[in-house]
Amino acid sequence: MSAFKRRVPASAHKALPGVRPCDLPPFHPLLSTGIPSFDDVLGGGLPLATSQLVMSPDPHSAWAHLMQKYFIAQGIRSGQDICLIGEADEIDAIVNGCMWVPPEDDSPGKPDTLTDDERDDDNPADVKIAWRYEGMKRFSTTVSRHASSSTSGAYCSNFDLTRRIPPSIISDSKKNGQLSTVPIDLNEMQTLIPSAMRAIADACASHSITNPNPSNRALRIAIVIPSLLDARSAPQLLRLMHNLRCQLRHSSAAALITLPPHLSEWSTQSALGSAMIQLSDAAVTLASDSLAPSTSHHGILQLQKLPSLNSLVPPSDKLSTLRGLGQVGKGDGHTHGGGENNLSFRCKRRHFVIETLNLDVEGGVGERRTAPPPAVLLSSGPERAIQRDEEPQPSLVDVHAISKPTASINVDTTATRKTPSEPKSRRKVAFRDAGGIYDF
Repeated sequence: MSAFKRRVPASAHKALPGVRPCDLPPFHPLLSTGIPSFDDVLGGGLPLATSQLVMSPDPHSAWAHLMQKYFIAQGIRSGQDICLIGEADEIDAIVNGCMWVPPEDDSPGKPDTLTDDERDDDNPADVKIAWRYEGMKRFSTTVSRHASSSTSGAYCSNFDLTRRIPPSIISDSKKNGQLSTVPIDLNEMQTLIPSAMRAIADACASHSITNPNPSNRALRIAIVIPSLLDARSAPQLLRLMHNLRCQLRHSSAAALITLPPHLSEWSTQSALGSAMIQLSDAAVTLASDSLAPSTSHHGILQLQKLPSLNSLVPPSDKLSTLRGLGQVGKGDGHTHGGGENNLSFRCKRRHFVIETLNLDVEGGVGERRTAPPPAVLLSSGPERAIQRDEEPQPSLVDVHAISKPTASINVDTTATRKTPSEPKSRRKVAFRDAGGIYDF
């Protein structure tokens, strides 16, 4: 036995279900948000002991709540503990509205077998193309489900927006203590934030790294800021964010916080809003009102802050495929950084995906793409000038007036030269047989 063997307790090597290490040092354990493309933007997932702030300024949409549903559904699917804090009616609607996996994947421990392309009705697999293009890689604006898969178990499930989580699973999760809800009473504004902080402290205590008997499951904390909360409660929200950050640093837990639309819009335009972003480890904005109506996207994704726990540079800069900062560019095995891609999000029939932002076809799909007929290009001088918004210029040669195959020389005398020092214009000769004008 070697004398230099490191003696580490066996509990340190115990892997939590639904957690995998990061691909770069210091190899932090990651949790999946339930959205593979969003995991790619974060660098593989949300690291444990960190918090993610999601803002959606559009009052006519609920994109932040949709991401919260993915976060909760993935926790239930992976067998992790979930603590949901928010208004009673609001958190009940979020839990009951969570999506679920398709029937063929609805079995414990069974990995997902179908990909986005196989499930998406917009991209059927039976489309026939030319044989010369069959071996080419299919064009895609997002990442596949295999990028977030894990060999040790179900890391990121393939959820279907057309299916809802069965009520029996919700009731079983509440009975065995996997899912716990903490309703907030808006009538008691003085005790609103302190009660939320006590709930967070109690949930993190059982998952603390200093606990002699820690839980063998990771903890997901979902905080839904009530919509009726006004901007005057912002200082109390800063206390909540600071307390949450301190509790997460010493526990195997991760948090996802969503702000209502009026606070999301106010947060990007004030100093207190910037403080909330600084107190969180990662922050994104789902700006669906900042993009003109588009047929291919529902909004743009603004990255306010990316998780970089115990590192100077976020791992997303090197690991994210959608951002495009750490891709191999010249084939020599080295990474060459380039410009960062603009990101957008789209809600399909079955999936919510984050894609690279591509401009739509100018003028629509019905715009004419062919060149005008040659008759328009060979029109006479005055007509051509009207089409091009130019002044009509006299023709130098009248080809139709030539009746015999003889050469004629015409000199342009319309413009009078006032200065005799300038050279005269070139003479142009037109031939009947050649049908063109030649300069000599």
